[in-house]
Amino acid sequence: MFDHLQITPLETEYPTQEDIDIGGPEHEAFAWMSPFKGLYNIHGLSTHYTDYYYTYSDRTYTSCVNSEDCMSQWLWCDVGEGRCVSKVRVGGVCTGLTDEACYGDTVSCQNDVCVDTAVKVVYHR
Repeated sequence: MFDHLQITPLETEYPTQEDIDIGGPEHEAFAWMSPFKGLYNIHGLSTHYTDYYYTYSDRTYTSCVNSEDCMSQWLWCDVGEGRCVSKVRVGGVCTGLTDEACYGDTVSCQNDVCVDTAVKVVYHR
């Protein structure tokens, strides 16, 4: 077991051809990342996305009576199961679920799919 948390600088620990066979020069740290123009391979190790765009919440209660018990905008209370579960994204299958299971204030379960009712679809002939 570790006695302390060891943090390493992930963004700088890119292997080099001298360290190990990395598959050729196109895999070097400062080779262009295909097909992403303007990015080097080493950018793939960046923690920017997880540092700034991910959020974490402690686990909610294991049982619930209503969605307020789940204490999260991402969860709803499946009262049939009596537990908090993830909400369904727009376009996701919601067969047998209530509108509350769909993520978003203007999203509802229509024909077994979560649909954003604020979005108007216009058909042209």
